Formats: sequence, C-alpha cells, structure tokens
Amino acid sequence: MRMLEQERALFAWEQVSSVRKGNAKVAKDVAMYIKGMPAMVLANGLGQTLAFLLQKAGGNQTDPEYIVYDILAKWIMDRRKIYEGPRAHLMKKLIEGDRYLYQQSQEEIWALLVWLKKFSDAYLSAVEDQGGDKEQPYGKEGRS
Repeated sequence: MRMLEQERALFAWEQVSSVRKGNAKVAKDVAMYIKGMPAMVLANGLGQTLAFLLQKAGGNQTDPEYIVYDILAKWIMDRRKIYEGPRAHLMKKLIEGDRYLYQQSQEEIWALLVWLKKFSDAYLSAVEDQGGDKEQPYGKEGRS
C-alpha cells in the first residue's frame, strides 16, 4: 500500500506525462497555469480558482485551462473521492457542500500542486516543438 504522498506524486506524474504527449504549445500553457495555481488558490480560494479556469476555457475541453481544471477535478472527485459524482459537477458540489469538505479539497489541491509544479517544470516547460527540436528553457545556447 502506498502512502498518500506517493499517490499524489504518481497521479501528478501520470497527468503531466499525458499532457506531454500532446500539443507542445498546450503543454507549455498547462505548465504556466499549474505554476500559478498555488498562489491563485491561496489568494482566491479553490472555488474561485476553478471557476476562473472554466471561464477561461469557455467550454473547450482541449484548452489548457480546462485541462488544468480537469486534472484537479480528477484528483478531488475520482482519486480522493471527497465528492461523489461526475467531475463536471465539482463546482456545484463545492458551492453546496459543507465547509469541511471544501477545506479538505483545498488542502488536497495544495498538496497535489507541489508535485504537479515540480513535474510540469521538469517535463512540460521544455517540450519538443512541431519540428522535433527540443526547446531549451534558456534559449538555444542554454545557460551562460
């Protein structure tokens, strides 16, 4: 049996690996949004942060914002099972649920974001472009 921290790491690895296999631009944008999520959750709360992602995605499930929303929703709904039902109902569950479950969800997301940020920084920030060249995080010359 794995510890919860190991489960978070494995889940984050699976999600980042999946995003990495897709479009390079989308992967970089996902990494950018993941990088800003902890501060956004801290400043605005989990509900408003998820609502922001949904609003930016405009219902397009291939947008980076929706991909990030879906990763977070998968963790809360499917893996941790804090709320029951389909991921599409997460916002309603957060709004209608009790404060304890909301706080538990927010704490889980903060803990998950530690792993998501590390893996996305390592594997999404410098993904291969359409031509097959791997972009260097500091430009073609690398670090001086």
